[in-house]
Amino acid sequence: MKKRFTALFLALVMLFTVTACSPNFKAYMDKTKEVNNWAGAEGVGTGEVTVSFKDDESKKDISLKIPVSVTTKTEGKDKAEVKLVYDFTALKNLVAQEEPDALKDFPLKDKLELNMFVDASDPNNTRMIMDKGFFKAMTAGEENEFLDSIKEEYIELPTDTNMGLNKKAIAYLNSAEFESDLINFAETAFKGFEAKNDIKVDGNKFSYEADINQLTDDGVNALAAMVKNWDSAKTILADLLNKMGAPVKVEDLDMDASEFNKDEITKQASEIKETLKGSKVKMDTVFDKDKVKQNISLYINVENDFKMNIKVNSETKKNESIKVTMPTSVKKLSQDEYIQLTMPNQEPVIFVTINGDAVEFPDQEPVIVNDRTLVPFRALLEQMGATDITWDAANRTVRAKQGDKAIALEIDNKVAIVGDKKVELDVPAQIIGDRTMVPLRFISENFGYTVKFEKASPIFYTIEVNNISDEEIQKKQEAQLKELEKEMKTEDKEKSKESAKSVGIIGGADGATSIQTKAK
Repeated sequence: MKKRFTALFLALVMLFTVTACSPNFKAYMDKTKEVNNWAGAEGVGTGEVTVSFKDDESKKDISLKIPVSVTTKTEGKDKAEVKLVYDFTALKNLVAQEEPDALKDFPLKDKLELNMFVDASDPNNTRMIMDKGFFKAMTAGEENEFLDSIKEEYIELPTDTNMGLNKKAIAYLNSAEFESDLINFAETAFKGFEAKNDIKVDGNKFSYEADINQLTDDGVNALAAMVKNWDSAKTILADLLNKMGAPVKVEDLDMDASEFNKDEITKQASEIKETLKGSKVKMDTVFDKDKVKQNISLYINVENDFKMNIKVNSETKKNESIKVTMPTSVKKLSQDEYIQLTMPNQEPVIFVTINGDAVEFPDQEPVIVNDRTLVPFRALLEQMGATDITWDAANRTVRAKQGDKAIALEIDNKVAIVGDKKVELDVPAQIIGDRTMVPLRFISENFGYTVKFEKASPIFYTIEVNNISDEEIQKKQEAQLKELEKEMKTEDKEKSKESAKSVGIIGGADGATSIQTKAK
């Protein structure tokens, strides 16, 4: 199952590289590289986003435009300065007409400015710096004590652009070898596929235009080609991933071609075409000696929902004397501080497993109180296999047994009873959200389980509660995986039989297949 989803994910991702096989696309990329190799450049651009939809309540047709302007400066390949200005005047007027009280809670400004700097001079630490005013505008109407405590004018985001890669892997990603390997993979994976819509070249002008039907058809045919060529392509991909520092075996990328039914994919593609009927994209790029002009138009139509039209016009000029000066009044954020800034009221998400199986808490999520995790008692104890689980309402006490061990916890009482002994708790059982919550570690360890707590991110925690070995858990999960794959294959076969019947293909009693047709 894991391999199946991995292969499908890779297939979808690699669809974006399909035009890498095209000579015209390669020519376009060569021109782009020339621009990227300029020692300095400055650009200006304007854009406009138009959104149209029908209001569900009033049934009125509503349309609004959001103009955008952008100026850029780049110094070599390492430093850049970007200034974006969003004009929300039309949006503000629309909100004032439709929901005037909303502006009291969220005072929208006429214009929102974003100044951003990027410094990639250190390959192991790309810095992304944004002005504090942007965050203040985004949190208008909401209190954020952490943001208010920042005295600096700019905020540096905790960006880990290396994704855990070592210097060797980073050097590979920035090398011509990586580019060559990627093109080799694309050419192998999409061998025999030819896009109906390729980039058109007229001198220094490159154009591309396609509607949703053409884009979808190319996508389906590209996927079919990749499935056909996967046995050859997966070897190249495995080598590429290993050079990036990802230990992958060729067999890890195995794909069962029978799982990709082109008729079924074509059917799904037809649904996409119908849903996005009329959507299209157009791009024109002109490369002059020291200047690049680009016009992009993207129209998205979601039937019976909304329409969006995005237009962008930009011009970039070579300027080798330009310098990008990084700001000095900067507050560098840790991951925890970033969460405080962007999600000040976000409650932690706690994922609990018992012997590898997830525990579901349908009515009340686990909470952390004074560094101790409390969970709804019944869901935890039942999955542990505890017996005699009772809630004594009169004495506000939870009781349960596990083998010859018994535990009793009284609400708000820091003293619990384990067998015939009194044991002091760090945090007592409590009523939270009308649910009885008990300390997870205390219950688990006293019933003979080990508890492993891991903070995967500032707001996401995993807690593993086990009374069997890691090897036993792995074997159990592998057995569950095989059973699930077996069920899915059975389900797929049943669907195939139904599909066959629907088109008149019927299996005879002796196993022979006959095709029924109607004479006209």
